[in-house]
Amino acid sequence: MIDVFLVTKQGMYDIPVESVTWKGSKFNAARSVEVVLPTVRRGYLDTIFPENGEGIVFKWKGKELFQGTVFSNKDMRSGMGKVVAYDKLIYLLRSKDSRIISKKKASDVVKTFCTELGLPTGNIVDTKFVVPSHVMDGDSYYDTIVRYLIETHKRTGVKYYLYSQGGKIHLIKRVENPHKWILENGTNIMDWTYERSIDHDGFATKVKLQAGEEKETIIAVAEDKVARGEWGLIQHFERVPDKLNKSQLQAKANQMIKNKAKEEVIFNMDAIGIPDAISGGSCYVIVGELGIAKGYYIDEDTHSFQGNKHTMSLKLEETDDLPPVEGVVPYEPRKETRRKGSTSYKSGSRVSDKGDGYNTSAAKWVRDNVGKYGLKVTSAKRTKAHNDKVGGSKTSKHLLGRAYDVAGPVAKMDAFAAAARASGLFNHVLWRVKGHFDHVHLDW
Repeated sequence: MIDVFLVTKQGMYDIPVESVTWKGSKFNAARSVEVVLPTVRRGYLDTIFPENGEGIVFKWKGKELFQGTVFSNKDMRSGMGKVVAYDKLIYLLRSKDSRIISKKKASDVVKTFCTELGLPTGNIVDTKFVVPSHVMDGDSYYDTIVRYLIETHKRTGVKYYLYSQGGKIHLIKRVENPHKWILENGTNIMDWTYERSIDHDGFATKVKLQAGEEKETIIAVAEDKVARGEWGLIQHFERVPDKLNKSQLQAKANQMIKNKAKEEVIFNMDAIGIPDAISGGSCYVIVGELGIAKGYYIDEDTHSFQGNKHTMSLKLEETDDLPPVEGVVPYEPRKETRRKGSTSYKSGSRVSDKGDGYNTSAAKWVRDNVGKYGLKVTSAKRTKAHNDKVGGSKTSKHLLGRAYDVAGPVAKMDAFAAAARASGLFNHVLWRVKGHFDHVHLDW
């Protein structure tokens, strides 16, 4: 299952290994492999053991996952050794320079740096936005590219992903790498932790930007009043060196507050290994206990290989950029489990009752809980004319008086949707799926 090859000037050698750890992070540039292997003796003082600067190729089930260069090797008395190799991005990360770069796009900078370092390139998409000027002052080539990509994202809203594959450097739009894999609790997820936090440096509920000279100072302020009401006032201040007018500075502040006035979601999971699930990519996650069924970007990944076993640990980034997976119905209506004459029900089971429309246990549950979660009902029974006007389905339960739409702060809708699913009272609880990113739909 595991194939590791040592590439030297003399040739390519298949070397036996004990285990391989393959990992990457969007924050740490180069992907790496750590190979644990026995030192193979072919005679007195003759050893096949990777030396620094030599190449490593790692394959799993015949598919190449890594191609890079050895940067560290350790030979131990026990007869075991450990080798660490990095892919081509390590050369962008370790190379530094000072220069002024004028009127270049991020994609132009990537091509220029790769040419200078002799790095082959693959797919480099056009990032379109031209950065007027940038000063490198002892910065690494990689950090400079990242700054260009960040500035491009701020101005265009488009995210890009730089990576190394097959010995070449690639730059793609992040959204162009759609999720192909479904991770589901009880199926291929082995363990998970989920945390929401505002305890990080990037959080703020108000942004104040200052530009211009001392005598002609321009100020722009943007505030998220809903977030401030929930979490209090935390102000971010920044002096902007760019020459911007008042409207441009305000637009920058408005964009910045959208990214800062929100909780950081820390979602980690251990799962059965999927080789294509790596940082920069995405996956579709279903965890019923959390009321989650949506796409996530993969920020960090660690894949462990030993014998025929492959497991992975992922750190996921929450996003609404990714579409739902067609054909996936993560929360099917629960089967009837209520006994005749009983008024109790099991957690997670659906309760039938004799009431119609809004005189039902499900409708009463919504009315009893919507205020507790700080939410509001935005739609209930509709006439056909109103349903057509708002683009509702022709078979919408709103027409029958058997549905509610509820809206409010995202974090509170997360909690409300999870509780609604756990109640077992509803046929459908639609949240964070196509058409339901700004409200929770419940029907019965």
